[in-house]
Amino acid sequence: MTALAQIARKKKVSRVLAGIFRLLSVSQNMPYASEGSIVVMAADKELVHITDDSLETAVTSLTDSVFGEASSQSDAFVEMADFGALAQGLAAYIKRLDHIGFCYTVASQEEERERIKNTLATTHWHLYEMESNDLAKWYLIGDTKRWQDPMIELLPALPNRDPDLHYWMPHIHLDINTSLTADEILKITKDVFGDTRKPTLYTDPEWGTHCVRIWLGTVAGVNIELDLSTKIRNLQWVRAHLLSEIVV
Repeated sequence: MTALAQIARKKKVSRVLAGIFRLLSVSQNMPYASEGSIVVMAADKELVHITDDSLETAVTSLTDSVFGEASSQSDAFVEMADFGALAQGLAAYIKRLDHIGFCYTVASQEEERERIKNTLATTHWHLYEMESNDLAKWYLIGDTKRWQDPMIELLPALPNRDPDLHYWMPHIHLDINTSLTADEILKITKDVFGDTRKPTLYTDPEWGTHCVRIWLGTVAGVNIELDLSTKIRNLQWVRAHLLSEIVV
């Protein structure tokens, strides 16, 4: 894929992400839309900056990896009016933006780990790893001392023989903490989308369903998903106990 093609795809995705954030700003706990831009701060520093034609992060050279490949799925996205209705239904229950995730395939996870470390070594951000239960490694960028602040998540995955992988990769997801149960999230989702979306439930055998993922669609070959954590997720505990810092 040429560099020009990647730039064009990035602009299309940026426009959609900016629109999503603007609609989510109906919640007082998603205060990132300002004067045409989306600015996400963490630890008093700019973590993500989105406009209608740009997507820059604290580690743009890493997050741009999602534009190096394209999903096999045809481009199709929910109507923004419908997403707006979803945002309205969720607004009173949104607690905070947890993280923005970027998932992409790599030839070597060991080499990608070193690339991530080398990139972070030139910044003031901290790098953490969380134990993974899928094909990807789970790295988070931010500062756990400010546990309530958003983070960036990088999920480099190895390609495998599963034909469905090429449909769901690459992807960008917004992970949002809510005060809702899984059933309440499912009801709000169904009220808006009917049966056109089939959310994925992430369930722990001990604690129950902690996250509901909604696939919003594919834009320029990048899947965009909304992860809504349920009331059982304790973010402060997660960041204190499940994230291990990597020295860069």
